[in-house]
Amino acid sequence: MNNSKLITVLRTFSKSELRDFEKLVSSVYFNKGRNYVPFLNVLKKFHPKFDDARLTPEYIHSKLYPGKKFNKQIIWNMTSGMMNMAEEFLMHEAMKKNEFERNRCIAGEMFKRNLVSNYFKKLGEMEKALDKKEMDEYYFLNKTLLEGDKSDYYFYEDNQHLIDDILLKKGGFIIINFLKMISGLISDMNSNIIMFNSRFDFNLPYEFVNNLQLENVIEYARKNNYQYTDIMEMYYLYIMTIMKPEETEFFFRLKKLFEENYTKFDNASNHIWVNALSNYCSIKLSGTNPEHIYNKIQFEINKFQLDKGIAFPEKNPSKILFIQILKNSLAVNEIQWAKEYIEEYIPKLRASTQKTMQALAYANFYMKVNDFGKVVENLSKVQFKDVRDKLSVKSLYIMAYYELNDTETLLYQIDSARHFIKKNPGISRQLSKSYNEFLSNVTRLMAAQQNYDVLEIDMVVQSLKEGKTVYFRDWLLRKFEAIKNAKNE
Repeated sequence: MNNSKLITVLRTFSKSELRDFEKLVSSVYFNKGRNYVPFLNVLKKFHPKFDDARLTPEYIHSKLYPGKKFNKQIIWNMTSGMMNMAEEFLMHEAMKKNEFERNRCIAGEMFKRNLVSNYFKKLGEMEKALDKKEMDEYYFLNKTLLEGDKSDYYFYEDNQHLIDDILLKKGGFIIINFLKMISGLISDMNSNIIMFNSRFDFNLPYEFVNNLQLENVIEYARKNNYQYTDIMEMYYLYIMTIMKPEETEFFFRLKKLFEENYTKFDNASNHIWVNALSNYCSIKLSGTNPEHIYNKIQFEINKFQLDKGIAFPEKNPSKILFIQILKNSLAVNEIQWAKEYIEEYIPKLRASTQKTMQALAYANFYMKVNDFGKVVENLSKVQFKDVRDKLSVKSLYIMAYYELNDTETLLYQIDSARHFIKKNPGISRQLSKSYNEFLSNVTRLMAAQQNYDVLEIDMVVQSLKEGKTVYFRDWLLRKFEAIKNAKNE
């Protein structure tokens, strides 16, 4: 029973949602005349975890029908009926959050009932509401649907000759929505290519976009002062930064347009735009010949999103983004800014993660300022469950013990990390490969300290420069270079 579909759904209900669900269950309109309240009263005693061993069909039956022989079919029927009502409740909750879709359903029902004037009035209300909104994920899709609904009205009223402007608007919205969708798809495909070495030998989306002359369309729209030209161009540039990353003018133009238009988008959309810009910088920094100017650009992007309040779309900042921004600031030697950033944003993280994230943040900070004892001290306070987080912590330990010249502990940490990777099947093949390369290179570092061989070092350095996925490549290169310099002094 604990893992039934119904219980899985009820686990997601907050206390207030459970109270609202009880009202729905009590309604004759929804329960079709059958009383499910006693059944829900038994179940809600186990909310929110629903992991009590007593939660069995037999136990529920004994509470509902004391003294009667157990009948599994009755419990099955009750569970199935309540599951239907739970889905009904989820539909109503979703509609509460999507005002446009709710009103469109109402308008559609009015149209079916020939309440045409009511229908057209409702469309006008929907259009005003959309025009006041920031551009979210569904903005241009909803704009497209709304223009389609308006054209349906004029067809119904036999006034097709009045819809020229509607058709033009609808066409523009279709194009922008298409560009938004195809840019997201190409971005996802590119991520799989980078992270998982995916191969798309047959790639219809790339071929399709490659054969469009989108730059001509953008130019035509701009010459005709089309209202959404900037937005169209942003999606076009997003595609180009992925498909032609070597042509940097696409990136710089996208960055400029984003900074000029960010107020038009909602926070979640701005987060996507910032990720697109930041990821481009990361790719430029991870190539065989890293362009370190993008460290500074990436930091400027981070400062912009913090200054404009668009860094964190959720209530509490993401710990991944929090650390990423910190690392970017340290990479460009913004030491004081980084310290102030830690102090300001740690209290804004989820309370349950603040202590761990503070320790991890200061571990990265002290690694940058070469206070390796404090790196180890802070890492000892870090507690993570996620595999990637644990690997990040192990990496810092390894680099800190190398810097402290604590060979015995360093060897233990390397061996521990290798066993950790081997025993965790959830670690992807690419992540495992990259991390093991890091461990092997640290081992080579130690060997180079003991038995200096300039040819061996040069070979390793060349390999590091050519490797796009080697973890902590810059640190490794600096350490090998330091060995060479020390030997030449």
